[in-house]
Amino acid sequence: MLRLNHIRVLALSTIVLLYTGLPATLIAGPGEGFQYISPRPGAKLVSPQSDIVIRPGEVLAPLNAGAEELFRVSGSHNGAVRGVLFLAADGKTLIFRPERAFQPGETVTVRLRRGLRAARGAEIGALEFRFTVSATPEAVRRQFYEAQTAERLATIPSPGNRHRFQRKMNFFGNDSLPPDFPAITIDTLSHPAPGYLFLGLWQIDLAGGTVGPAFITMMDDHGTPLLYRRYEGSALDFKLQRNGLLSYYAGPAGAASYENSRFYALDETFAIVDSFRTGNGYVTDVHDFVLLPNNHALMMSYDPQTVRMDTIVPGGNPNATVVGLIIQELDPAKNVIFQWRSWDHFQITDADSNVDLTAATVDYAHGNSIEVDHDGHLLISCRNMSEITKIHRQSGEVLYRWGGKRNQFTFINDDRGFAYQHHLRRTAAGTYTLFDNGNFLDPEYSSALEYAIDEANLTATLVWSYRDTSIYSAFMGSVQRLGNDHTLIGWGGAYPSITEVRPDGSRALQISFQENYFSYRALRFEWEPGVFSADPAALHFDNPLQTPDTAWVTLQNNTSENLSLTTAVTRSAVFFMAAELPLLLPANGSVQLPVVFAPPASGSYSDVLTIRADRETEGVGGQIALSGEYGLSGLPDADGTAPQRFALEQNYPNPFNPVTNFGFGFRFSDLFH
Repeated sequence: MLRLNHIRVLALSTIVLLYTGLPATLIAGPGEGFQYISPRPGAKLVSPQSDIVIRPGEVLAPLNAGAEELFRVSGSHNGAVRGVLFLAADGKTLIFRPERAFQPGETVTVRLRRGLRAARGAEIGALEFRFTVSATPEAVRRQFYEAQTAERLATIPSPGNRHRFQRKMNFFGNDSLPPDFPAITIDTLSHPAPGYLFLGLWQIDLAGGTVGPAFITMMDDHGTPLLYRRYEGSALDFKLQRNGLLSYYAGPAGAASYENSRFYALDETFAIVDSFRTGNGYVTDVHDFVLLPNNHALMMSYDPQTVRMDTIVPGGNPNATVVGLIIQELDPAKNVIFQWRSWDHFQITDADSNVDLTAATVDYAHGNSIEVDHDGHLLISCRNMSEITKIHRQSGEVLYRWGGKRNQFTFINDDRGFAYQHHLRRTAAGTYTLFDNGNFLDPEYSSALEYAIDEANLTATLVWSYRDTSIYSAFMGSVQRLGNDHTLIGWGGAYPSITEVRPDGSRALQISFQENYFSYRALRFEWEPGVFSADPAALHFDNPLQTPDTAWVTLQNNTSENLSLTTAVTRSAVFFMAAELPLLLPANGSVQLPVVFAPPASGSYSDVLTIRADRETEGVGGQIALSGEYGLSGLPDADGTAPQRFALEQNYPNPFNPVTNFGFGFRFSDLFH
């Protein structure tokens, strides 16, 4: 049965496809009236599992039964190709999904006859184009992905500045973190920006070439985790997305499972609510993932292909594995509605001069970030080209190339530039930050850079930087501009691991992980977990008459499963939870917790109680702010100083009859000796 907007199509034989009413022209790019075509006409090395996507550029009328006669697909090896033709949710994008994969090495012909109409009634023009399917064996792809982590990272030169330590923060209470959770050292803590730190902690033995275990974690500035999940494989890029969900990448242990790698989306209780994989047969890459407010997803993939490099560079390998870059946009139904391939726009020789083009494996682009610019178009960072590229969001055309061999920009206030960079991001002020690894620059050090871009005049003006010439990170790294104009720097493959700086370069926070633990990115977000809610949300002890003093907090479980509370820690012994752990917090239920205030002397105190439910491979929880005053009258003098000496006079009359009076006084003079 035919259904509106979702039509099964059987292309006719190759002979019948040469229908005299079809145009014979093979267009070289999106034709007149067509905004976007994928695969790109004339493209080579196309994935055998690709959908065919056509977007005229305006809303289309609903498809009807006649559409099956208008859209024909055939392969040079097996002739007519069956599939499903449908409109994506945007109403503009026409997608043909083949029932089977195309044959390796075959040429595919796509023909669209006149007859489709726009919603406004105008007829959509005819179209004909061809592309060639990759003949690269699946074994080549598998071998590439199996070597992605340990072997490839082990070839990266290790940074020289080793900050060696094995020390954890001292917590008061029972912290049941896994024994292999990495040690955290707080080197500097001086009024950092609000919010929690989001990290993907990854253990990499650079000498031995082994990887694991990995943790995603959300922690406070003292290194106390509110959330962690442990993976035997890899876990990276933990962050808050623009649609309000959290996300991270996780790859299962074992090289044979690389095709199951994906990004996961979490709600406020850390429950997984969705997962995302690249389409068209491409393996999901770890380097970046962006969820937009309309629930579209931007993703990337690496595309290993067999290329005769001896025909491209002297001494090239005749059977080289060359790695291309794929950028995709998925709609909420997980349809690929936009795809950009480096094969269509870059030359392999665009790689940085330090990339060995004669090697058996040539990773000439190595994309590592995607960003949406102010005009909706895409910015990508290609590490091995030392280039930032702007891509038209609808057509896929390259709008500009900044950095690297094909640089179109004039650098102002910067005679060094950047190299092998990571994490390009646009700030709220309209500038652009990136982490400059600085590989092969002289001298070799890493830094956080901020540029103002003038697209009309093609200038890139360096307006701010944080450069510590003692720090060199050969791989990974991030830069995030925070709401209070602080900048959070994740140093990636170097120690210290995280630095937060003010605009003047002074440090607000510096953190180091134990040796061989790294975080691909370090990010900060003002986000509160919703695993449980506390009443009161913040607990204050107001001058109790005696100590210790106890107050009660009601903890409400916001999840539909029982939680066993196993961790309750504070940063000092002034506050603590006086309940035996583990403690059951029933699903959607509540429990009352006694919190004790035990100050050693008069004064004002503050702390945080971290409560977590720890399981075999994860812990989820939250924090309650604690404060208290003890021995303070609350009657300040003109300078705001509380009195500390009191006098109580004899009552009169004594014995009283029928009433008596007491006089009292206080003085401040002794406070200022």
